[in-house]
Amino acid sequence: MRRHFSCYLISPWKCILLALALAPAPPVNAALAPALVPTAPALIDLKGAATDLSRYRGRVVLLNFWATWCAPCRQEMPALDRLYGQLHSRAVIVGVAADDRATVAPFVGRLGIHYPIAVGNPDQVFAWTAALGNVTQGLPFSVLLDTQGQVRWIQSGTVTIADVKRRIEQ
Repeated sequence: MRRHFSCYLISPWKCILLALALAPAPPVNAALAPALVPTAPALIDLKGAATDLSRYRGRVVLLNFWATWCAPCRQEMPALDRLYGQLHSRAVIVGVAADDRATVAPFVGRLGIHYPIAVGNPDQVFAWTAALGNVTQGLPFSVLLDTQGQVRWIQSGTVTIADVKRRIEQ
């Protein structure tokens, strides 16, 4: 009796695991099915007072994660600030800095940023971005939340203002 050699090379379970490992990952810049936002870490505002996202309940929110040492973050912030001035009551932009407040406050002042800024422990902020879908752990990273607080869109890397406007209007 002759047996087929390939049956013994890889077990069915190994085949399944191999197929899962080699399957393409979903695109990072994908529209998402509604998902609740994972619990945020402790955040403070630029004055040192505790702050959280509940204050924006009922509004569309663009969370933009950044750090002072991130060059692409510094480049997109002035454009986001201009957009913030155009949004009025339709949506709000909240910058979430993975940095320390002593560094962030003067940095934001120099750039003339007017949208709300929250600051959190970098390790906790990065863990939060990972839970939100930031598989690369890179910055900048943006998340659009609908009026119910559900994730509607994520973007790894810089955003375009036209794309953000279009997403907010959807």
